[in-house]
Amino acid sequence: MNVRADNPAKGVKKHKLVKHDRYLSVAELERLGAALKAVEAEGASAFAIAAIRFLALSGCRRSEALSMQWEWIDFQHNLVKLPDSKTGQKVLLLGKEALEFLKILPHVEGSPLVFPSASGGTTPLSIQKIWGRVRQKAGLEDVRLHDLRHNFASTAVSSGLSLYIAGKLLGHSQPQTTQRYAHLALDPIRAAADEIAASIARKLQ
Repeated sequence: MNVRADNPAKGVKKHKLVKHDRYLSVAELERLGAALKAVEAEGASAFAIAAIRFLALSGCRRSEALSMQWEWIDFQHNLVKLPDSKTGQKVLLLGKEALEFLKILPHVEGSPLVFPSASGGTTPLSIQKIWGRVRQKAGLEDVRLHDLRHNFASTAVSSGLSLYIAGKLLGHSQPQTTQRYAHLALDPIRAAADEIAASIARKLQ
């Protein structure tokens, strides 16, 4: 067996992986809300619809939301203690709207899950098919469930929150994970620059 002394791949440029970061506009969020109501009215699982709404409101990972149990939620301190998430044990902080949304969900006897399946117990709920119906009705065929998490992050950073705070909300264990949203941090700075320049321009007239 002959082995080459040189590296045949030397000098070949690696293709960078293109990250699919999809954010929703105000109009798209409104269409999503209308589609969720419509699909639920057509008979879709109320818990599946609720899970999708919660993903949008919390920025939570799908696996974290669908495995979430009532006993993990601390309503007094607005948080969820996840014993085993993608990054290990962690605390998920919830905004008031997300927390109030959870409070109105019914508890299903025989299942500890917040979003139980028809099988009961700890069998995870499947929401992919219903999500397909929702995004088709909303005209958002290119939006994935995980993009709801991206949208939560982009909203946080674009509103002026630091990457550190956004990372904490998303439960990132490494700061560089949140770095993908760094370009959005310039949005509030640009808006401030526009406002200041406009204010000075009016006085110079």
